[in-house]
Amino acid sequence: MIDEELTYAKVNREERFYCMLLAHCLLSNEPARQGFAKVVEDNAGLPSMFSQSPELDVYVEVAALRDFWRELGNPGRYDEALEQARLDFLGKAIDWANTLDLEGAEGCAPIPSDVREKAPGSPFWTEGRNSGHKKKLWSPARWSIKRLKDFPLSKPCAERLMRLRWAFNAKPDILVLEGRNGILIEAKVESGGGSNQEGYDQLQTQRDILGLWKHLGLPGLDGSISLATLGKGRELAKGTPHLTWQSIVAEIGEENMDRFTWGCFRDSGVLSINI
Repeated sequence: MIDEELTYAKVNREERFYCMLLAHCLLSNEPARQGFAKVVEDNAGLPSMFSQSPELDVYVEVAALRDFWRELGNPGRYDEALEQARLDFLGKAIDWANTLDLEGAEGCAPIPSDVREKAPGSPFWTEGRNSGHKKKLWSPARWSIKRLKDFPLSKPCAERLMRLRWAFNAKPDILVLEGRNGILIEAKVESGGGSNQEGYDQLQTQRDILGLWKHLGLPGLDGSISLATLGKGRELAKGTPHLTWQSIVAEIGEENMDRFTWGCFRDSGVLSINI
């Protein structure tokens, strides 16, 4: 039997929900922004980035690489100028990938420039069902892992391309900006950083995203942005600055939250905030 005194606020375990609440707090009033800025300022692992009365821009589920790629033009349409714009964008992304220092692969050849050509079996281009099909360049987010593995490239080159694919696919939880300074946050309520047998590492991917934003010169995202994790207690990854739900909620305070938001943080069983 379920305890009739339980509420959904007490049993909710969804990370995105708590990220939404935090974003709501930061956009609602200045004291909440000041409280958050103080927690960031007090973290020895993070540079000073916010003013005393910060005007913050807050984004959740940040898919900037995907969205700027889409802004180049309709992915369902073929147009020579559009394809050239995509090739130029991808070329800059590959230039960045070639700067990656892969462990145990010193001196390996860079990804060749001709990798973007319309070769048979290429993971970069669409495959039509008829001879009249005009191939279109895929977003890196849609590259086939199997075709990347099967394509005739060295293992280090394939690994660099996989890093690009993961970066274009990822959606970091929260981005908080003031001008050209900011913090990209990977938030957790239960789990640690994700990884898989293919070599994917969630926090490495977040660092790759920041590197790509800067290298590609994405407007508003190419400034000084630091990566941090957010969780319940101990740090999630050695060397990555860590914030806690406890410290942020306590510093913002009940008086700077609406009834619902405060109640959700206070009653959350998964966050275990001690107020």
